[in-house]
Amino acid sequence: MNRLLVQLLLSMLALPVSAQSFLHSAFGEDVGTARNSTKALEFHLDLAERAVELYWEMPLEANITGYEIQRAINGNEFKSIAWVGAVGDAQVGGTYLHLDQQLFTNERLSYRLKITYDDGQQDYSDIHILDLQLIRSYVEFSPTTSILPKAIAFNNKDVDTSRAIQLLDTKGKVLQTYKFGVFKTAINLSSYENGVYFVHIPTLNGTQRIERLVKQ
Repeated sequence: MNRLLVQLLLSMLALPVSAQSFLHSAFGEDVGTARNSTKALEFHLDLAERAVELYWEMPLEANITGYEIQRAINGNEFKSIAWVGAVGDAQVGGTYLHLDQQLFTNERLSYRLKITYDDGQQDYSDIHILDLQLIRSYVEFSPTTSILPKAIAFNNKDVDTSRAIQLLDTKGKVLQTYKFGVFKTAINLSSYENGVYFVHIPTLNGTQRIERLVKQ
């Protein structure tokens, strides 16, 4: 078994399951053994349906022991959320992907990488910011074949996510409450009879946005 494969297996076994981190790929390059600087690091964020994807790539990893993923919420102090061990060396780099599945609504998230070397020194990546207040979210209804409208769209910055979305009947009785999802809140009406219902979405000014539903 070649050295790269052994390193890959050992690194993957060392990752905690709770971190939900995994190696995306690895690649080799016959280059020198000088220490990498953060200038060589490519670090990106992407938004999936139920996670923030952090992707980074280092062309070679001389003396690098690993990467600490750090997150700050609304400009507060950065805190460690995961550790990923380096799989490369002076001649082999790596490409990594971490899924941050601890999602937030109406928050401004900042991410960075702390790179640790085998002599104890450390470097930091650039900071990448994801503002969830600017994201458009939905309340989605099912079954879609019998309900109008099929979804309600709103801007995260306009709603009060500390309160619950409510489903009511025509008499004003609250049938169910739902916590806000980051991108989508699913409401299933399959167990309810055909008829008219109302959805109350709490807003930041203390009022309710009221939407009428018809299940046929």
